[in-house]
Amino acid sequence: MTKIIGSAALAPGGDSGTDLTNKGDLHGYSSSNTRIPVGTNDHVLTADSSEALGVKWAAVSGSWVGTATSILAMSKYQINYGDEESSTISSGSVALDGMLFQKVDTEGSASTDDLNTLTSTQANSFLIIGANNNARTVVIKDGGGNMLTAGDFSIDSSHDRILFESNSGSTYVEISRSDNLA
Repeated sequence: MTKIIGSAALAPGGDSGTDLTNKGDLHGYSSSNTRIPVGTNDHVLTADSSEALGVKWAAVSGSWVGTATSILAMSKYQINYGDEESSTISSGSVALDGMLFQKVDTEGSASTDDLNTLTSTQANSFLIIGANNNARTVVIKDGGGNMLTAGDFSIDSSHDRILFESNSGSTYVEISRSDNLA
């Protein structure tokens, strides 16, 4: 079993850390205190039972999307942050395209419109909704659709945002909202 300094079970055994020789080295423990050398840039420390210490540095596996300014995948979620997409409400509903940031506009350029339902085939995702037009108000409605929020929320400025999480693709739960002045 490998233990990294800072873990409650590490038995330092009087080692003063003199086996750490390079910036980024980690101090581990298997049957004795052992140096875990720093890995390659952009690699992560990962569990590997075939390794002597039970860990190794490796390239990230899975799907990473975007540029250096992108938000990256964490845990089981894949977050795609790229160009924002615009959608228009149709009978209280908006179809999503899988992008993290979705600008929403009112149906028929009405001055205000209610949004009750989000439709998407993408599960395990986050979604940020903002206004497509400062002259029109999108009202996120609590209940009656598939969005669970802390009450109705009017997006009436291009700076307003509401963040949802969907772990099923059919129900969107509000995580946070930001009501900002124009």
